[in-house]
Amino acid sequence: MIKTLRRSSQSRLLQIFAILLFEAILPIRLYSRPAQAEANSSPVLVRFNKTTYTVADIDQIISKTPSFSLLQKQESADIDALRHFVASQMIDRQLLQTYAIESRGVVESEVEAGLERIIQRYGGKEELQKLLTPIGSSLEQFTSDMRTDLEIGSFVTHVITPKLTVSEDEIQAWYKEEGKELSTPEKIKAQQIVIPIEQNAGADEVAEVKKRVDSVHSEIIKSPEKFATYAQKFNFRDRSEAKGEQSAIFSRGTMLPEVEAVAFKLKTGAISAPIRSQVGFHILKIEEKLPSTIPPLAEAHDKIVEIIKKNKSDKEIEQILIKLRSKADIVFEKQENLK
Repeated sequence: MIKTLRRSSQSRLLQIFAILLFEAILPIRLYSRPAQAEANSSPVLVRFNKTTYTVADIDQIISKTPSFSLLQKQESADIDALRHFVASQMIDRQLLQTYAIESRGVVESEVEAGLERIIQRYGGKEELQKLLTPIGSSLEQFTSDMRTDLEIGSFVTHVITPKLTVSEDEIQAWYKEEGKELSTPEKIKAQQIVIPIEQNAGADEVAEVKKRVDSVHSEIIKSPEKFATYAQKFNFRDRSEAKGEQSAIFSRGTMLPEVEAVAFKLKTGAISAPIRSQVGFHILKIEEKLPSTIPPLAEAHDKIVEIIKKNKSDKEIEQILIKLRSKADIVFEKQENLK
């Protein structure tokens, strides 16, 4: 786990700034200073300039952050390493915020516009508060946290990114070595018959539907060219007809797990046996298999430029942080003092 956290720390700044793209705003904030209810009796984990963070402070953050909370619950979890990692991220964020403000100042209009976009992604203030209340947070705290991220993000966008350049040689080299990262997922083109069953259906009802599904399947195997016709022909139960769908393209990862596990193993032209899922029975006819593909360089050019710039930005920020950490007063307590 320690090695994993160390590798993760190398890209943690990109994780922070990915939030600022408004594609994955987290309703649970990682870096807020938690309430100090337990802090008085908890040992100090780290001293940062004139501020102290206790084990209770960091544990509260971990408990409210799903990904870290899951790690914490694993039997093999190195809790000390996890606490150190989370505290280090929190300190880095504060260092960056101060540096960003000193370097560029705060453009209030940018921050306010960013906050409004984030809030609207959740359907407005009321809907956002509904998400925050169960985790013990508030709209005011969330807004304060996001202001910090927006201030850092504006600094990256307006100060660091404009300095970055990407050559054609770099683009070609990245495409040659890492182009597979841009590959499209494997897909299938298929027709599907879905015979729904209520989730609370009894065993006898399920057995009756399954018997008729098997009968339909047998007829389809005899005359596969009539797949769509059969889908419309048979009544399965309670006057409900099977739903015959036109051909559709399904990417790996988008189908129900039970269905996908079978679908992508079938050959072109094959008809599946009845597949039971949480919604009912499925019968598939595979019309075409579309393998994963890597887009040509010309098509991927702009995306590669964006990726390389992000990588360079990450390195630039890490260099800034190295200097900031060296000037800051950061002292982690020895592990034996935390027992």
